[in-house]
Amino acid sequence: MQTYFNTLADTLRAHIENVQKQGGIFSEDASEMYCFISPVHYGQTLQDNRELSSLKGKNTRKYAHASIYRMDCGRYELTSYIA
Repeated sequence: MQTYFNTLADTLRAHIENVQKQGGIFSEDASEMYCFISPVHYGQTLQDNRELSSLKGKNTRKYAHASIYRMDCGRYELTSYIA
């Protein structure tokens, strides 16, 4: 998985794709999940947790976690995992 991105939209898209590759299905529509997300300012970290309705075809109580950091150069760093 790629770690650094030029735009916030690319970062969020990569997070959604990463969760889906691992077999996770969001309890909400993934395309609408992040439409009202607040901007990430320079040197700021945004953390978000979304509930999964299933993981690899089984019901689950797990969450998809994303941590997005905006570096001083303007690029975004993504940490994405399921826990």
